[in-house]
Amino acid sequence: MRKFNGDLGFITNIFYNDISDYYYLARTPFDYHSEHDHGDHQDVIDLPLYIYEAQDAHLYGFESEWFWQVNEASKLTFMGDYIRGKLKEGGDLPRIPPVRLGLKWNYEWDKFSWEVSASHYLKQSDTADYEETTSGYTLLDMQLNLDTSHWISGTSVYLKGHNLTDELAYVHSSFLKDKTPLPSRAFTVGITGFF
Repeated sequence: MRKFNGDLGFITNIFYNDISDYYYLARTPFDYHSEHDHGDHQDVIDLPLYIYEAQDAHLYGFESEWFWQVNEASKLTFMGDYIRGKLKEGGDLPRIPPVRLGLKWNYEWDKFSWEVSASHYLKQSDTADYEETTSGYTLLDMQLNLDTSHWISGTSVYLKGHNLTDELAYVHSSFLKDKTPLPSRAFTVGITGFF
């Protein structure tokens, strides 16, 4: 379903998949233990063991984006998506992303434009066997652009800020989620050009 005319529009997709012999990588209760002697020290490594399995599964959910052109300069966008993965014989599929909700504000004034966005990821507790839940988190980003094409044709200068609140966030769909969080607060300055 889509609507683009007027000041209020939306794009919404709803899906349902019934899959026979869905292949997925499942965590086992076992770990691979390895010790390496380097003379002056010893490294100990414990790696989780995974196995490919095939079972009948259902995957269903939605993704939606609603936008409102408040006035000529300002636009608000609301978005959300949800996916659920279940095995027909019972249980959840592993590494399914959590519900995500977002809000974005775009504004243009003269040669300046900026975008502020917030994305909230809910706690993911619909987990497979031997899979841990992942806490929810909110990311706040911004971007400021200056059109410099009156000096150099087709160019603009930008400032981007990511994870402005310096949130500690882990991606549930990652195999390394417990060891590799998303990047902390960061700023980028750059120039783009089109020729």
